[in-house]
Amino acid sequence: MSDFETAIWQTFPQDSVLVLGITSVNQNQIAQFVSETGITYPIIQDESTGGGPGGFGGVTYDEYYIPNQGSPYPRDFIVDQNGILVYANNEIDTEYMIYILEVLLAGEELVVDNPVAVPFQFELFPAYPNPFNPSTTIRFNFGVGDAIMRPLTLTVYDITGRVVDELVSGELGTGEHELVWGAAGQSSGIYFARLQSGSKVQSQKLILIK
Repeated sequence: MSDFETAIWQTFPQDSVLVLGITSVNQNQIAQFVSETGITYPIIQDESTGGGPGGFGGVTYDEYYIPNQGSPYPRDFIVDQNGILVYANNEIDTEYMIYILEVLLAGEELVVDNPVAVPFQFELFPAYPNPFNPSTTIRFNFGVGDAIMRPLTLTVYDITGRVVDELVSGELGTGEHELVWGAAGQSSGIYFARLQSGSKVQSQKLILIK
């Protein structure tokens, strides 16, 4: 584990603080970094924009870039349970981060200058198992930490584009969701799960093998 990860996990229960990374580098570079550092927390790939210092910017990185404050990476954030960004720093300050987390978990009031809401998150995670028979679990993230209801559809199509199942249709609370698609009545073949909310769309291939 990284020193930061070890410090966080030794201080807090693992179900009270979520540690994750985000970067705009490619998957090979992510895999190499994980192998070299031995970290176990998930790393999310940020959509590259080519902005920021040295052209390393991503959509999330550019949103919170702090100019003239040390190196561009690593960038540390703390987001509270309401989706408010309460800490951002270009340099590692684990001791202060632990202090802020302790205040948040204790339910004490934390004074935040210029609070920023975390941008709306929208992600369709890889289904598992895949290939599958006769069911697979589909997970997706829909916003961060608030109670806003947003219209969303999750539809399964066959390879010809025909709708074979509509798993979600209507307003849904933000957060991470998980459901099981049972395909016992479908034929072996390739299907596509399509998640859509407004102009945001993500899809993935599902392979049913009987």
